[in-house]
Amino acid sequence: ASIASEQAQIASQKASEASATLENKANRDFSNVTADNAHQLIGNRVWVSELYKPVSNTATIVSHQLDITQDMINNGYARAWVELVCTATDDGYSIGETAINPIGIVYLASGDVQHCGFKCQLTPKNIQMNTPVIKTWISKKTTGSCYQVDYNKWSYRFYIIY
Repeated sequence: ASIASEQAQIASQKASEASATLENKANRDFSNVTADNAHQLIGNRVWVSELYKPVSNTATIVSHQLDITQDMINNGYARAWVELVCTATDDGYSIGETAINPIGIVYLASGDVQHCGFKCQLTPKNIQMNTPVIKTWISKKTTGSCYQVDYNKWSYRFYIIY
């Protein structure tokens, strides 16, 4: 009888912990997050945007209307990325495929040309991608060499995990 009672206590404790974890997810209460349970709070929801055409030297800003706080962003509980999606066949890419290794080319204040990473910014209200003033390059599907993207054949798609 004591073994059954002990097993029932353990089961009750696990159910209580699971309920608390779900409650924390729903309320976005991070006060009980530890290294052991953080994985349960990250990535339980994904938001995907419509397609947005890049415009040279222009910021694409999209309102995501999600319940995301700056604290969630600062602590890594909300993350974002952007993909370049093919919208018209282009040098071996088919419609719907995503670009391999996109990089931007920009002018620095000194007048020098610089490569920059392909990264968006997440805020509690928006997600933003700044399209490079010069061009964007991607890897060819077959060789790995790079070529300049024709913005008329590509669009941004934003993702948020929160």
